Amino acid sequence: MRVGIDSNIIFSALLHKEAREFNLIMWGDLDIYVCRFSTVELFKHKEKLLKSSGLTEEELLDNYYLILKKLSAQTQLYIKNSIELP
Repeated sequence: MRVGIDSNIIFSALLHKEAREFNLIMWGDLDIYVCRFSTVELFKHKEKLLKSSGLTEEELLDNYYLILKKLSAQTQLYIKNSIELP
């Protein structure tokens, strides 16, 4: 199944490896699309994520790397045309 997610889902997944968002991204049988700008937006909020998560910078970046490997960063137009809405 193809799904599009916004940066809030990625934020939630980054905060805890035990979060359902992290597990869904990592282990779900999904083709996950995210807007290219969302990946940049996350870096803008790195300090807030570090404070909220209690993770070290290395742990946060490791989680981010694991998540990014599972996502397909595309333009909004591509995502809109690639995902069938009910």
